[in-house]
Amino acid sequence: MRVGVLFPLSGSGAAWGRECADGVLTALELRPDRDALESHVADATDPAAAARLVDRDSTSLVFGTLFTALALDASQAVASRGAAYAEVAAVADELGARGLTRFIRTCPRASAFGARAVDFAIDVLGGRRLAVVHEDSGFGRSLGTAIGARARTRGLEPVASLAPAPGTEDFGPVIEALAAGRADVLLAASYTEFSRRLWRALRSTRGRIDALIGVGGGWLHLGEDADLDPSGVYAVDVAPAGALAGAGLFPETRVRRDEYRRAYRERAGRDASVYSDPDRFVARAGDVDVAPGGTILGYGARFDAAGENERAAPVVMQHRAGALPVVHPPDLATERPDSRALLA
Repeated sequence: MRVGVLFPLSGSGAAWGRECADGVLTALELRPDRDALESHVADATDPAAAARLVDRDSTSLVFGTLFTALALDASQAVASRGAAYAEVAAVADELGARGLTRFIRTCPRASAFGARAVDFAIDVLGGRRLAVVHEDSGFGRSLGTAIGARARTRGLEPVASLAPAPGTEDFGPVIEALAAGRADVLLAASYTEFSRRLWRALRSTRGRIDALIGVGGGWLHLGEDADLDPSGVYAVDVAPAGALAGAGLFPETRVRRDEYRRAYRERAGRDASVYSDPDRFVARAGDVDVAPGGTILGYGARFDAAGENERAAPVVMQHRAGALPVVHPPDLATERPDSRALLA
């Protein structure tokens, strides 16, 4: 069986793409049928790469692609050529809403991110005046829409909802809206550069909120700027397997997690971080029934008719003194949330 591994290996997302590719390749090496598998790696930033994996390399299953914009085109190209496509990182709900017959997504989608973030804001932090900010991109809009919808389901209308352009440098309107709405919790969805600029603006203006919940992977890397202290900021995303408390995992899952971490380290020289017949493959995916705690990322697996993993869910982490421990849900957390006010 030939398997395609399609992630961005050049450009601004190359570091994350390489980590995702190493993760998939490590998982393939740990399979008992690994000698019958032949992997083909391609750069997802090449618009023709997805089609070439099927047409030239004869792959029948392709794993990808990390970013929503890349995943939309890649999954369409693969599925339309009769191969199966498995998304492991892109979150936009629209990916699974197009009716592709050979598509599955193993990771949480935007609606799961929105539910985790809003429920944490209300149930754990006690937030009652929620504000939503998301960058105006496909990624940001999908998460922002999901956050707003979940808040309304919980009976709260956001006191502010803004969608600045991804490259904006002026966050004055955001600061003003937070003050006018007397927001206590800000939920923000964006890629890394937007996240850093927003957090820097909040700190420089001393905008007063009780908590900032960053939604999506763009909030995991605040601490990589030496002049930007991310302490106290929450981040909702899938955590590296090694960051989860073992209590939420089945005993056999903990064994598989440790095997995976060792194999990944041997392949990549670093610790893992956050990232047959096609019709028969998709049909077998429909038979998967793994309870929460049964995968090394803490969630379970059961695929609906659209190929979405109904049991995939992110966790909540919190920046603390250069670390990013999991703080929610309790069975996967390694530390408790620190709800002291930000920017005091």
